Amino acid sequence: MTTGRCLSHRNVAMESSERPENPLPLVVPFVRQHATEGNPQSVLKALDEFGWTKCWMMFIGDRKGKLLDQTVSQLRPGARVLELG
Repeated sequence: MTTGRCLSHRNVAMESSERPENPLPLVVPFVRQHATEGNPQSVLKALDEFGWTKCWMMFIGDRKGKLLDQTVSQLRPGARVLELG
């Protein structure tokens, strides 16, 4: 298992045994370096960047988030939504 380095699924096709079990030791310093303190949008942007360029992580993300926002905005008031995977 890799503990100090994790590459994106776009850069290297890693076996599940090569992915870190806990990417938090990698993502937290990345977000602290790339996000602006007190700016939640910059934190989300840094998380997306980490997931696309450093180490795959499960997030709604920048692409799916826009699609989800667009779809939800077309629903009637009071509609319920269940997002799976």
